[in-house]
Amino acid sequence: MFFAFRNFLRQNKWVVVGVLGAVLAFIGGGGLSVVSIPHLLTADAPYHLDYAWQIYQGRLPQFSMGPTMPADVSMHTYHLTGHHPPLYYGIIAPFVGPFIAAGSWEMATIIGRVMTLGIGVLSLLALAWTGWIVGGRYRKMLAVAAPAIAATFVPFVLVSSAIYSDGLLVLMSILAFALSALLLYRGPRPWNIMCLAIVLLLGMATRVSFTSMLAVALVAVLSSCIIHGKGTLSKNLLKGGGYAAAMGLLVVVGIGWFYYFHNFEASGSLLTNRIDTVEHVRRFKSFPDVITSKNLWYLVPFGLFGHSLQRLEDFTLNQWLSYLVFLVGVSGSMVWFAKQKLRGFFQKANRETMLVGTMFIAYSGLVFTQQIVYATGYGMYNPRYLLPAWVVAGVVIGMGMLIWQKKGLIAVAAMAAGWAAVIKWLVYILVTEAHLSIERGWFHMLQSAAADNGFPAATIPILLTTTAAGVLLVGMSLWRLSPE
Repeated sequence: MFFAFRNFLRQNKWVVVGVLGAVLAFIGGGGLSVVSIPHLLTADAPYHLDYAWQIYQGRLPQFSMGPTMPADVSMHTYHLTGHHPPLYYGIIAPFVGPFIAAGSWEMATIIGRVMTLGIGVLSLLALAWTGWIVGGRYRKMLAVAAPAIAATFVPFVLVSSAIYSDGLLVLMSILAFALSALLLYRGPRPWNIMCLAIVLLLGMATRVSFTSMLAVALVAVLSSCIIHGKGTLSKNLLKGGGYAAAMGLLVVVGIGWFYYFHNFEASGSLLTNRIDTVEHVRRFKSFPDVITSKNLWYLVPFGLFGHSLQRLEDFTLNQWLSYLVFLVGVSGSMVWFAKQKLRGFFQKANRETMLVGTMFIAYSGLVFTQQIVYATGYGMYNPRYLLPAWVVAGVVIGMGMLIWQKKGLIAVAAMAAGWAAVIKWLVYILVTEAHLSIERGWFHMLQSAAADNGFPAATIPILLTTTAAGVLLVGMSLWRLSPE
């Protein structure tokens, strides 16, 4: 197995170089957020950290008891994140708990952020694998372009550089999607079935919003047995249904206890342990209010890169860049699909690709529906809630970029522009929310913000150089991998 892996690396060295470039750029760009964002600026940050602290103390947080972290931090008397499943917090608890116990919650925050950034790196590697699985004859380039572009999405950078369980949700969603696609392409091989079952359990142990991926994956298992099965239709259905039922049972047995005993018994709902609501801080929105709100429909094309200080008409420059990247990427993939697949829609050779495309559309639709459901009532519109589908959509956007320009120049330009947008977003956050001055320029402001978090001034240029080196490696990789 070792020799096979070594041969793979030798035969695909420019893929390895490109993926390494995407990871380096992410470490540099995400690292800027890790070191410069104030410890408590990200929403609900103290509560996520307190959850890890309570896990370290051997208990789950209760809504009515509130945070118990020994830190001089202003927090509510009730717990805002205690309804989330415990997997992410259990991962970081052994590392952040000792520092909280020693009275250094600031250091615990930094350690938690770095660990979450590591989860983000794993997400990019998983996305590269996804691009390899679904990319066909473009798979080498797509394995590079997909993570290179998706890594720049600001919501992904945010959750990967702060103490959020969303980052682990993204990783599990990508892995589940990749394994589901593998089943559709190759059939229900036992090893892939087992791996997918474990990922589904871990996903539901991370966030309840993983249910959309759970549903899609179980349908993919059933579909795989039908199209690849050698028996009759009824036997294939029975086999697929058995696999899906067993996987669902594993999830219920493995993590169902949390949703019932921790959430349902406290609130009467499997989704939350909150007894109260947030009427006092948010306006009630009916279902018609939500689906007719421009804030909902702007999330998809305008939400990839957050905000910036510079505005053009009704949107910031970052929002316009998001619209451009989304338009170019999605339209390119549609052109490729129309040329390569639509003419052979009913051909057996295209069947698996059609099913994978349908799976992506269904998953994206379910995630968007979850946002609608959450916003109805006292919820909110948040690009972060669409993030798992967005990162998977990096494959679609990356493919579209490659179709328009085979040498990968458009993909590299989108990547470079994306990291510039990340810096603009950081500046926007530090100016509007941390109230730092930009009079001496954005570079000095980032250095000042990093110094406030205890990092030396040299940290910022090192991280910027790392990002630039990553972009360069991706450009070299795509150029060498492109068709002559």
